[in-house]
Amino acid sequence: MTAQTDAHAKTRAPRPTLLRGPDGHGRGVVGVLVDVTKGVPGQKPVPTASTDPALSNAVQDEFLGLISHELRTPVTSIYGNAILLASRLGPEAAGGAMARDIADDADRLLRIVENLLQLARLGSGSILHREPFVLDHIVHAAIGSRLRRHPDRPIRLTFSQPSLVVLADAIALGMVIENLLSNADKYGRPGDPTEVVVTSDGERADVRILDRGIGIPRDLADDVFTAFFRADQARRTAGGVGVGLAVCKRIVEAHGGQIWAVSRDGGGAEVGFSLSLDPETDDLGD
Repeated sequence: MTAQTDAHAKTRAPRPTLLRGPDGHGRGVVGVLVDVTKGVPGQKPVPTASTDPALSNAVQDEFLGLISHELRTPVTSIYGNAILLASRLGPEAAGGAMARDIADDADRLLRIVENLLQLARLGSGSILHREPFVLDHIVHAAIGSRLRRHPDRPIRLTFSQPSLVVLADAIALGMVIENLLSNADKYGRPGDPTEVVVTSDGERADVRILDRGIGIPRDLADDVFTAFFRADQARRTAGGVGVGLAVCKRIVEAHGGQIWAVSRDGGGAEVGFSLSLDPETDDLGD
């Protein structure tokens, strides 16, 4: 027996029990080993997922990543085929409307899967690949992607200063903007355009997404960025699992930025984020 296994054996207290037959004679022995690690001075217990938060988080992140990968391909296929079918049948046909509903639900599920995957990546310590990008291009690309999937939901864009350059992972930052647009659409007032406002003070760029919907209670302004949290009014208004804003917060903070959520005067919400401008790059033209 090695020193390691010998030390391990010393943390197990044997509890033998003699088994007797009807005649009273012994027929065998059952041995039970009781873990007495906590009572052995200097002996550290073996960490488990229930006692080690880091291990528990690693298991959770691995699970989320596995589920996201397994769901992503079939949901993408469902969405693509539903869009193709809806376009062939036309909006007036009953089948076309049904295909459009399938596409909308598949799109919502695909966004959830993408957010879970990003949550798992960031939770496992993945590093975003940041490089100089013109913020206009990222914002336009995110809005364009949203409008292609939901052409009937208007978005109004305002730039106070174009050609702002930030150090960013364009794909991750685009996900932030799309998540915020999706939230504004879900909780905004039907028919009202979602407003996207980009401003700068010369050192930082602010991107604000505004709607005229249910708003955000002041005491829940921080909680909405917690994974799987949903306010009661949000639950009553629209479906969801509560990961979109949590992903936004992690991505923005990984960029060294700040994110916020507040109610607007007159109703509705403002959710926005702020990033430092790239000091090493002059403003780039469109």
